[in-house]
Amino acid sequence: MAKAGLLDHKIATTHWGYANKFKADFPLVDLQENQFVTHSRSESTNQSGNIFCAAGGSAFYDLGLLLIERYCGREISTQVAKTQIIDSKRGSQNSYTNVTLHKPHSDHLIKQVQEYIEENFQHSLQVSSLAAMVNITPRTLNRRFQSCVAMRPIEYIQAVRIEQAKRLLELGDVSIKSLADQVGYDDISSFTRLFKRATELTPKEYQDKFSRLAI
Repeated sequence: MAKAGLLDHKIATTHWGYANKFKADFPLVDLQENQFVTHSRSESTNQSGNIFCAAGGSAFYDLGLLLIERYCGREISTQVAKTQIIDSKRGSQNSYTNVTLHKPHSDHLIKQVQEYIEENFQHSLQVSSLAAMVNITPRTLNRRFQSCVAMRPIEYIQAVRIEQAKRLLELGDVSIKSLADQVGYDDISSFTRLFKRATELTPKEYQDKFSRLAI
């Protein structure tokens, strides 16, 4: 649909793993990459002209529920969700993203820094020290990192720590109190705020949703 121009100047979504490429290929589309489902009215006033997008995989369940609600009402949509055991309040794709996929580039220096961060995230990491490690200035590191990964180094450090926290919570054998320390944060309240901003869930909510012990 995007190649055909049907999504130009309309909102759309896609799987989070393809969001950056989609933005580069189709800059005229208002991509809402955090959303499971989007719907955008065409220029026609006819309701049948609406365009719907789902982020892929199980997001098509969300789209099905949206269509049922639109044409049959919220009560029936809720009944279908319950009878088919579909989570109808999943929020956004943020809690499903995986930072380890953010490496589709050929800058070996930046990859070296990424790998160092991923191996040492539990320690104190400074952008100036990372820049010195690869013999460039912090400003150059920030610029090249942003170009390659679409994040600044400090944002990548935070993202890697959040990703590790998610994995520990998924194992289900970590207390919330000790979690911040294990991923490099001294202040549990600051860590909790960062975690919720990244996933739209508190650590406890994430653990309840994804822990293998909750299954």
